[in-house]
Amino acid sequence: MNSYRECVRHLWNTYFRMPDPTRSQVDDAFRFDHINKLLFDELVLHKIGKFGAEKKAREPWPFLSVKLFGEDCPVLINRPSDGGGKYWDDPVKRLSSNVELRFICYFDWDEFNYIDYRYYQAKIMSCPEHPNLVGREVLIETQYAGIFHDETR
Repeated sequence: MNSYRECVRHLWNTYFRMPDPTRSQVDDAFRFDHINKLLFDELVLHKIGKFGAEKKAREPWPFLSVKLFGEDCPVLINRPSDGGGKYWDDPVKRLSSNVELRFICYFDWDEFNYIDYRYYQAKIMSCPEHPNLVGREVLIETQYAGIFHDETR
């Protein structure tokens, strides 16, 4: 996962982020998204025997678990919104390691500027301490968690 993260960060920041007056930034982002998917397939999915696996854009990978390293990790949890927007300001600001999370993607606040992919974006599958959070999305800084292949899925 870290090799993939480094690869896509470098490609975007070095070759795609720079404005090109002959193309729109949205077109560049769209093209990069296609390349990003190919790299994820090759650098991640191929290595765990899931080459060609697909998922919907907002859904998690069922076989990639996000495990928190500590017992009390800082997180940003989205709150429900009538307008469909994403607000990462749920009052719960910390989760313990007994939460079950599935990886959706790497996340950065500004997709058109320099990217760092500092966060894992994941879906909460179970949370004994806060069962009302199940099904919601969470952002976790990569320093507080790791991604693991769940070979049973």
